[in-house]
Amino acid sequence: MEFDVLWQNVVLAACACVGLIETLKSFFKTEKKWLYAVIMIPLAVGCYASVLYLPAWVIGSALTVAVCQIGYQTIVQTFQAVIKRIGNKAAGVAGDKEILNQVQDDK
Repeated sequence: MEFDVLWQNVVLAACACVGLIETLKSFFKTEKKWLYAVIMIPLAVGCYASVLYLPAWVIGSALTVAVCQIGYQTIVQTFQAVIKRIGNKAAGVAGDKEILNQVQDDK
């Protein structure tokens, strides 16, 4: 196997593995973070084996799940956090204006 093909397979398997672990985290919450590292080892082996030996739809499906999960976390959750932060700042500014108006009315 050529080096560039090896790395291509490793990256495909790693992306699938990371996305599947993140998906598992959505379903199974635990305080024992080391558990995800333990699960990652056989999952990484399985993902790499699926790249080498199984039909393309198997790793393709795993990669689709991975991209959906990571995309959701990266795009949607980040966008929600930005909107919330903007809303909090707007509420703070509105609150400041109300206080300023009350002070000016008292004068």
